[in-house]
Amino acid sequence: MGNMSWLHVPHTVLDDLERDGYNVIVKSTPVAVRIYNKLAENGHPVAGLFHTKC
Repeated sequence: MGNMSWLHVPHTVLDDLERDGYNVIVKSTPVAVRIYNKLAENGHPVAGLFHTKC
């Protein structure tokens, strides 16, 4: 989504990732970073794709 919700993830990408067993969270960058950090701090395996300013 990016910081201003300009980045959109195609549903086909989300569907493919979820079908492969990934838990996908799509949020604005500030919210996504907080969720990512909380999951990582609690020992969950995480990966992230964050959209910042163009």
